[in-house]
Amino acid sequence: MNYLEVLAAAPEVGGGRPYLVNQSNQSQLGELLDGLGFQVSAVRVTEDASVAELLNDIGDRLGWPHPTGGSWWGFQDYYGNIPDEGRGPYAILVENSDNLLRVSPRRFAMVIHKLLSITEEIGPWPNIEIPLEFFFLGAWDAGE
Repeated sequence: MNYLEVLAAAPEVGGGRPYLVNQSNQSQLGELLDGLGFQVSAVRVTEDASVAELLNDIGDRLGWPHPTGGSWWGFQDYYGNIPDEGRGPYAILVENSDNLLRVSPRRFAMVIHKLLSITEEIGPWPNIEIPLEFFFLGAWDAGE
């Protein structure tokens, strides 16, 4: 599976990463990704946009044995040490990710940048082209 296949099958994800998808398309996107072989999970950004809670929730969905400690270091350490067991690829649907923007544009940019940077720079699963992909769901259109 490569990102071009995802984009071709799901034009609603836009022109590339980061994938900002309207919340109203969540079920359609989840079904599509499931059909493409992704293990789909959802995490929710709280109203206070707690980064620590988000990182721990992502770790839970990926089956990590212990919390990340809510830190970027912990998240990166776990991600870099995931054994290649034929698992994945994974799709994490980050619900209400527009809460990050409401709390702070800086937090929004930082979370997206760090999640994508860590998953692009560290490749623990060499036999899978997209081991982990994030889709940021929110009210991105003014009409929503």
